[in-house]
Amino acid sequence: MLCARPTAVRASHVTAAQLYRLPLPPQFSRSRPFHLSDLHHSHFGGGDPETVLHRLGEAPDRSHTLCGIPVSPPGELFVELARYLTVPALVELGDQLVRVPRSGVESKQKAWCTL
Repeated sequence: MLCARPTAVRASHVTAAQLYRLPLPPQFSRSRPFHLSDLHHSHFGGGDPETVLHRLGEAPDRSHTLCGIPVSPPGELFVELARYLTVPALVELGDQLVRVPRSGVESKQKAWCTL
């Protein structure tokens, strides 16, 4: 999906949360469509029925990647998901973003973000 997009696109919202392997309510466990964020919408058309393009006021930060895929940075992802999740689900997701991984149990070495 990202290969056919301009370089300013990143995975965002529910799609980014899935890539981070963050806890989501059951209705989002295998969610389609793909959520992407971009500065422009000129490349978006009827040929993308499984894509939701979120238009940003400025070029998206593409410095954060997972497995080579540009994704929303953790702090921005938290804000993006606020409109989709209940307060308890958003708190659970936020806890996972700031939680320090267990040494020797998880491959991640540090929290996704800090407060």
